[in-house]
Amino acid sequence: MRGFRAEQLQALTTISNAQVGQGTDRVIYAQQSVNLDQNRYESAIYLANPGTNSTRVSPEGSIATLPRLAPDGNRFACALRDLDDDDAATRIAVIDLTTLHVTEICVPLEPPSELEWSPDGLQLGFVARDPDLDYYPRPGESRKAKDTPARKVETFFTKLDGEGWTFDRPTQVFVVQAIANAAPRAVTNGPFEASEFCWSPDGSRIACASARHVGWDLDLLRDLWVIDVATGAFTRITNTDAMYSHPQWSPDDRHIAALRYATPLSGPCHSQVVAMNPDEGAWESLTDSMDRNCVPFGAGHGLVWRDAESLYFAYEDGGRVTLALVNLTTCNVDIVVDGNVCVTELAIGNGTIATIQTDAVSIPELFIDNVRITDATSELFATTHTEPAEPQRFAARSSDGVEVECWAIRPEGKGPFPTILNIHGGPFTQYSYKLFDEFQVQAAAGFAVLYCNPRGSSGYSQQWGRAIRWPECDIDPGTGWGGIDYDDVLACADAAIRQFDWIDPKRLGLQGGSYGGYLTSWIIGHTDRFRAACSERSVNNLITEEHNSDVATSFREAVGASHLDAADAYTRQSPSTYVRQMKTPLLILHSEDDYRCPISQAEELFVALRLLGRTPEFWRFPGEGHELSRSGAPKHRIQRAEIILDFFTRHLAANG
Repeated sequence: MRGFRAEQLQALTTISNAQVGQGTDRVIYAQQSVNLDQNRYESAIYLANPGTNSTRVSPEGSIATLPRLAPDGNRFACALRDLDDDDAATRIAVIDLTTLHVTEICVPLEPPSELEWSPDGLQLGFVARDPDLDYYPRPGESRKAKDTPARKVETFFTKLDGEGWTFDRPTQVFVVQAIANAAPRAVTNGPFEASEFCWSPDGSRIACASARHVGWDLDLLRDLWVIDVATGAFTRITNTDAMYSHPQWSPDDRHIAALRYATPLSGPCHSQVVAMNPDEGAWESLTDSMDRNCVPFGAGHGLVWRDAESLYFAYEDGGRVTLALVNLTTCNVDIVVDGNVCVTELAIGNGTIATIQTDAVSIPELFIDNVRITDATSELFATTHTEPAEPQRFAARSSDGVEVECWAIRPEGKGPFPTILNIHGGPFTQYSYKLFDEFQVQAAAGFAVLYCNPRGSSGYSQQWGRAIRWPECDIDPGTGWGGIDYDDVLACADAAIRQFDWIDPKRLGLQGGSYGGYLTSWIIGHTDRFRAACSERSVNNLITEEHNSDVATSFREAVGASHLDAADAYTRQSPSTYVRQMKTPLLILHSEDDYRCPISQAEELFVALRLLGRTPEFWRFPGEGHELSRSGAPKHRIQRAEIILDFFTRHLAANG
């Protein structure tokens, strides 16, 4: 059988966080697996042994994440939590790779999201949320809501999907001695988020990203800062002129590289690799000439210095995530890992390059010097007694003659097959050369699968990504959402029908999540050609989305104006405006704790359709956020997949 059944999603594993020793050839990594009985994800740390099975080096009975090899290569730090206690505090620990002895360093008030050794191996830096204890009890304490003081809100972006309220518990950078029971010390402070930090080569300074100016929530700009670890003195090294992220210090201490998103209020635009001498203050872009996005969605930042003159980075290109090396002086770019693959992480040390790579028929695998070390993909398909359903690339010509990159997956058996056309989120993301579990499940259930990267996607030219900016934009006006992207997606279906006789043109389904859910809702309000559709975690009313989302007010980036000044434009481009034209049988899926697209977006569409006498099917998932399909509770992910397959089977299975 090609692909795997919904219940076999529990066999999926994820390899991440590869780390290379500086003084040894040791490589460690984290591997996440699913425990369906306990309805949770479990993560352990392994030492790679080329040619043999890797060795687990984190304690049994624990969940271990964020592995970080010490500079001497003999120890690693990680975040540890007891396996069978969901309420247990996460602690930072150091583990000896020879004896596996665990030294507990500290217990942050909230779990760390970043962790790095100082160059001398004597300290650890980490990022964690720092809650205001007037509002949040300490670990092990309890407090009723009625006994908690009122909170004062003064800025936008006060909450975050998957995190909850964040304005009174911002991320801060901490430093702690790498000894037992040490006391962490915050090196950033105030109500400002600080993250994405790195140590200077001598360990005396830390660079990080933080928006600390008045009006940061209005202009969306973010600076890079250098902090003296001993004195806590802050120095801003950018000019509050863009959104900067992920600083990385060169090994000779002369340069800092970073990623720069130039136009937060008139995007989308490509993030570029930049570098500067912090003593001179002049930033230079190293990648502008490529016209590609250097912040791949769902991948690590990819910035790693090879030496004082050259820098590794990753970029999106037509469904690929390519690893490249740029020279600091000449800006010449050399390809390091190419082909129809996605490089999601990179680490180097002691002359060794470790990468995490995936492709359309493989889950993430560890590569050392571009030689695959792990074999998680073979284990997956041996466990499920299946084989991967492989996509076939094809091109569709849109309404204006422009070619759109598309893919099709043929299930086993004799066609023609009912077909599901999938639309990705974003919109400034891309379908890429990764094994996508949804497509494998659809193919295993007997559905042909179609997907494409319409205009608005990343991975192509900046013009391609900006083509669906609103007509109201002063700079680079486009068609708006539901314009040329609508044409591109329908062109994918038309081209597939012409090219593949195994696709049944009378049994077409449509599915999308987030922006893909938006475009699904939009499409069925403008055409009846699909026999069934699934709109998931969708935006249906752009005005209320601008009130309620965790990224509320940021949609003006694409619209060109706020909803206060262009309410008609927001209404015009909202799928709910066209609800009377929606005759297609519709499945609505939404998570009750979705902060990115609040569940009211689904409720509004459901209520309107029922008032019109339609029969939409609405499923709500308690305790889940926007990322249900990727990181929701395992049982919910399986149930979600089964609901979708059942819906499309009922509506698409019959011929005619």
